Amino acid sequence: MSFLGYLAKRTVVLGITLILVLLATIMVAGGFGIVDRVAEAAIRQQVNLMIRTNPNLARLPEEERVRIMQTMIDEERKAIGLDKPFIERVPKYLFQALSWDFGNALYLRSASGSSNINDMIAEVLPRTILLFTTGALISAIVGIALGLLMARRPLGLFDKVMTSFAVVSNSMPLWWVGMLLILLLGFTLKVLPPGGYVSVPAPTDPVAYAFDVLYHMMLPLIAVVLTSFGGWAYTVRSLLLDTFQQDFILVARAKGLSENDVMYKHALRATAPPIVTLLLLSIVGSMGGAIISEVVFNWAGMGRLFADAIGYQDVPVIIAETYVFSFLYVAVFLVLEVLYGLLDPRVRTGVSAQV
Repeated sequence: MSFLGYLAKRTVVLGITLILVLLATIMVAGGFGIVDRVAEAAIRQQVNLMIRTNPNLARLPEEERVRIMQTMIDEERKAIGLDKPFIERVPKYLFQALSWDFGNALYLRSASGSSNINDMIAEVLPRTILLFTTGALISAIVGIALGLLMARRPLGLFDKVMTSFAVVSNSMPLWWVGMLLILLLGFTLKVLPPGGYVSVPAPTDPVAYAFDVLYHMMLPLIAVVLTSFGGWAYTVRSLLLDTFQQDFILVARAKGLSENDVMYKHALRATAPPIVTLLLLSIVGSMGGAIISEVVFNWAGMGRLFADAIGYQDVPVIIAETYVFSFLYVAVFLVLEVLYGLLDPRVRTGVSAQV
């Protein structure tokens, strides 16, 4: 099988996986009646507000108001398809999500006041990507550099100190470290803002606005890097030490190559595929696990929106965010397949597809 054929096969498999994840989310939300109950409550609240704010309807007798309210509720239910069994609505929900038509939120609104879920995601997704992609890249760069130093002299003093630090830092949740940094840097020393995405009121000048966002991003960024780079260093160290035992490294050393050539031209190149995999998965994984962290830092991103959607039981927003996160994972896996083809000749020739 050629690499293109292998890549096409993997694309189909990942696409089916994405559909199954979305279908499972819709079925869970609808199978327990969550979608219908929440939508019904939102309709009743909206209709009740319309009647209370209409002087002509407010003066009608109670029985007449109840009849009109029920008529309006029935019309609204029919308009959005709630009069049909849920199983008949599943294909519609699935097609809308796959075509990125998430509709409107029941309760939540964007900063501009829009109830359109696409507008809400377009508003918050760049903020999450900005924070966690930057944190993942900095952690990876620092961790790889330290991992190289650890692998040069395993079981030395630096290696032991960094290994201990990696164990401790990886055992500390990001949100817990964040709260400690907020208390220390935000309230005690008062050198960084304790939370928020931008100052209130926000600067009107674009350059000042960008610097203000970076200023607010410093505290969560420090927390992300502190809890991540130690694990990166230990992982890279372990990968390199395992690679040093391979035959091609022994042959390179037997040829008299310098340790720098052995490290950078042979060992590090051989460990590039798993390092790239870890980098991309850590970026997407951090975005998916940003719910608690963004709430702690009051960072108005995807995680904060997800937490608000759970709190308000805004099911359309929950389904939309689940799909977006799943789509990001699938996209990352496709990128990995291409990168593996560039980094590993066995994939380009289709050898790994048969493993």
